[in-house]
Amino acid sequence: MLPITHFLVGLLFGLLGMKLGFFNIYFAILVAILAVAMDVDHLISYYLRHKEWSLKKCWNVALGVEENLWTFIHYWKGFVVILLGLIGLSFFSLSISYFIFAFYVPHFLLDQLHLYWVMNRGYKIRKIFGMNILLYWLEIVIDLVVILLLFLI
Repeated sequence: MLPITHFLVGLLFGLLGMKLGFFNIYFAILVAILAVAMDVDHLISYYLRHKEWSLKKCWNVALGVEENLWTFIHYWKGFVVILLGLIGLSFFSLSISYFIFAFYVPHFLLDQLHLYWVMNRGYKIRKIFGMNILLYWLEIVIDLVVILLLFLI
């Protein structure tokens, strides 16, 4: 999924955490930012493979179309390990556990949906400023639904 979707869904989960009393608005916004920043692992993976720091080239391959740059946290095994860790952490601090859950779990699930869609459904690649942008209706629908939910919270 694109960073906009990760940000919007992260913001939604952050605001839910705020409504549940786990943290304040600043942490809710931080959840949204971390939901996007979590993808820095793709840039690190790109550097380790290609020995260059190129955000544009990394972006073009990180979408899963040209090359796989996923790390442990983006695979199901990593998801299970982190989820079990969050369950354990919740016995000590439910608010910290939810904070991490709020940016990691939705991000992971959106990436899995993105991967499934890219591999099994139609999409179009457009170049904007030399960067690949995948266009498909599912992401637009998700963004619109999340924006509606943000207005309802």
